[in-house]
Amino acid sequence: MSIRALYFTLVILIFITEVAIALGLGGPFVRGSVGDILVIGLVYYFLRGIGRYAPRPTLIQALVIGYVVEGLQAIHLADLLGLQKGGVLYTVIGNTFTVSDLVMYTIGGILAYGIDIAVLIPRQTIKPQST
Repeated sequence: MSIRALYFTLVILIFITEVAIALGLGGPFVRGSVGDILVIGLVYYFLRGIGRYAPRPTLIQALVIGYVVEGLQAIHLADLLGLQKGGVLYTVIGNTFTVSDLVMYTIGGILAYGIDIAVLIPRQTIKPQST
């Protein structure tokens, strides 16, 4: 499997997990922490899958995206746009700023980056031996 296909597979798996969390799987703690950790991983692996970006700049890009979305929550952008509460876009943007979300995003970014450089990239450099 190519590295890009691997990144997109991870994106799909994380997305499915995020949908399950949004539907209530795991309760409020999982939604409020694990979901925030995973969303930055989803962004990170998506960016790695669509372009030839190095891991460190991709980590920074993913974190900036997360932080900007959190900043938009601080100004209640979803309400300003008149989005319907409970709607998909309202849920994606969110409407509650918390510093703990920024911490969870940072943890998620570091985990995604660490998995990428420690597991995924080395996995692609191992060549199967022919017998």
